[in-house]
Amino acid sequence: MGACGGWIHEAGWPVYPVIALCLTTLLVALRHAAWPQRGTITVIVGLGTAGLLMALLGTALGVDATIEAVTRVEPERRWIVLIGIKESLRNVEIALLLLLPAALLATVGARRLPGREP
Repeated sequence: MGACGGWIHEAGWPVYPVIALCLTTLLVALRHAAWPQRGTITVIVGLGTAGLLMALLGTALGVDATIEAVTRVEPERRWIVLIGIKESLRNVEIALLLLLPAALLATVGARRLPGREP
């Protein structure tokens, strides 16, 4: 499995809405950078916030599941909780990888917006 596929698998089911929201944010921001329009920033902020919140929810659910599962493991193997936490953080990592360029593109679009003061 490739690196991207491994990250998606590790992140669990919450990563799918994270990817959908953050990728949509990135695409809207790309369009806004190319053809700026008033009101688009609001959509970018809303979608980006929803994507980041979903990533945080996915991480919280993953950490919760990891801690619940580690209670059923013999004490000398409980270090594996670290692997679960690493996998849970994949949701936030994927969201940030998509939202950082979206924020930069939104900034470019806002700068190019017609009627904006210099």
